Amino acid sequence: MENFDRFSLLNELKNHINNFSCVFLCVGSDKVTGDCLGPLTGHLLKNILNVNAFVYGTLDTPISALNFNLAGKFVQKKHKKSKIIAIDACLGEACDIGKIRVVNKPIAAGSAFNRNLAQIGDISILAVVNCKSQNDNLALFSTPLGLVYKLANIIALTIAKILEQKT
Repeated sequence: MENFDRFSLLNELKNHINNFSCVFLCVGSDKVTGDCLGPLTGHLLKNILNVNAFVYGTLDTPISALNFNLAGKFVQKKHKKSKIIAIDACLGEACDIGKIRVVNKPIAAGSAFNRNLAQIGDISILAVVNCKSQNDNLALFSTPLGLVYKLANIIALTIAKILEQKT
């Protein structure tokens, strides 16, 4: 797992996005500040930046623990030949807050809420939004929206730039 600034994130994601047809699965709840990174990123990609890609999970139609397994199966079935890039928030160490990581494995959504959900995606983009603690729910509910928005914006703008260069 590596930490990325915006330039490094751009370079790392180019390798994955340029060579494949990609689908973006933006995971999280719009009801929890620390968990809204996925839907906020999806909203920015789909409704603000109008990227030329399939984007699932927005503020209007979030992919949360309630529909994660069903949405994942749908995306995998509909986009069999596409690379699925999952985007989600995560908790980490205090020194990692604000860092974005690209991981070459599926996303394990819901772990902060002790949910056992399917793993989905070929690669994952994870943004550390707060500290892991004895009460992860409290950490997610007390995460500053400004931080989440900043991270979602960096991810969305980076993806949009790569997709724009691809066409």
